[in-house]
Amino acid sequence: MGVISGNPIDVGNQIGSLVNNTALTISQLVSIIGSFGAAPVGVGAGVGPVSRPSRPSIKFADPNNVPQAVAATMAAAKTAASTTFTQQFSGVTAAGVDNGAVTGYQPSGGNLKNVEVQMLNDFNNWNLPLSAEQVADMVATIAIEMQAQLGLAGTAYGQYYLNENQMIDWVVAYGEFVITDTQNGLIYAFTAALGGGWA
Repeated sequence: MGVISGNPIDVGNQIGSLVNNTALTISQLVSIIGSFGAAPVGVGAGVGPVSRPSRPSIKFADPNNVPQAVAATMAAAKTAASTTFTQQFSGVTAAGVDNGAVTGYQPSGGNLKNVEVQMLNDFNNWNLPLSAEQVADMVATIAIEMQAQLGLAGTAYGQYYLNENQMIDWVVAYGEFVITDTQNGLIYAFTAALGGGWA
């Protein structure tokens, strides 16, 4: 299992090189986008354009282009994480938002150690005072939430208490999809901020 982060099209190219059922993968990515509240537009035969004026549209031109679909899904995940953060923690400004994808993810859960490393690096860059153990606890909580959703896309949020005076407000958006007959993928985005005590 590996975590791929960086330019969404590069991530999509890496995932696209593994996909063996393009129609199924794109269909699931479109479903994830819809779950995040964005309406996919121009996604091809069988799905058709969706017009929902109350939701932002995520566009990708070629309905058979996995890299574009992955990039659109990553963008939708970032938007969902940011929007949920604003809704749940009004008055708190997120320190940043990041996303990535996991290949080889298993629906029963899996080793998300690489996600922990990415989150720890981001939290350090965002000046959020979390240790590796605390980030591992957060990722374990997020993994439990994803397992409880049985592979359905969604968002989760919470507060991680550092001590009696400080907490981290956090949100994650996630969606699981098929890469091959034996391998799933996970697209995720997360955001956080110091939500209590002193900065």
